[in-house]
Amino acid sequence: MKSRKSSVKAPEIDVWPWDEQGHGTHTASTAAGNYVKDVSFYEFADGIARGGVPSARIASYKVCFRNIGCQSADILAAFDGAIADGVDIITISLGASIPLILENDAIGIGSLHASQKGILVVHAAGNEGLEGCVLSTVPWIFSVALGFTDREFITKVVLRNGTVITVCVVLEIIAFTNKFVSSHFEEILTIPSYQSFRHEAGSNPLGYGKELSSICNEQDTQSVHS
Repeated sequence: MKSRKSSVKAPEIDVWPWDEQGHGTHTASTAAGNYVKDVSFYEFADGIARGGVPSARIASYKVCFRNIGCQSADILAAFDGAIADGVDIITISLGASIPLILENDAIGIGSLHASQKGILVVHAAGNEGLEGCVLSTVPWIFSVALGFTDREFITKVVLRNGTVITVCVVLEIIAFTNKFVSSHFEEILTIPSYQSFRHEAGSNPLGYGKELSSICNEQDTQSVHS
């Protein structure tokens, strides 16, 4: 037989094991990140950060690739690899955007094989926030969801007249950006006047200085007013 070069060009697949957008690192650190001292959310809520079980050993399996997305074959291969490696828990940080019937649901099929081997499979119920619908519905998966969020960052601000007030920065400020929150924290926290309340003395700067925030330049700090 004579080989012939195809005129159809297959998509280029990046087989580099690292996660391209940091999502895998983020979810792995949430599960078993080690203790890290002196961390903060843009200088708010400083302290020690850690994952759920810092002493756990993580094995990561990449199933999503540039240009082809998350293919069922790769998802099933990851389940097979995890089962063969003898893991105790499989936590899945991906899912379909719409509910799937079982015969087309690679996560449902792979998790069934894992559960038959005594492995607990944990999966996000959905990825659309509090107003989204549950997409992880197979009975042998432990589906988890966040039913309520009260995330807020509190700090004390000293006004020019010496008055000390407590400021609460909440994530609802994303309304000023109309952008996806996880990719635009920096834009959110550098928008002008995000602490935009007033007091009797009028509108006075809450702070001024190059060191006001590690991400704010001198011009931005002049826009932070009461």
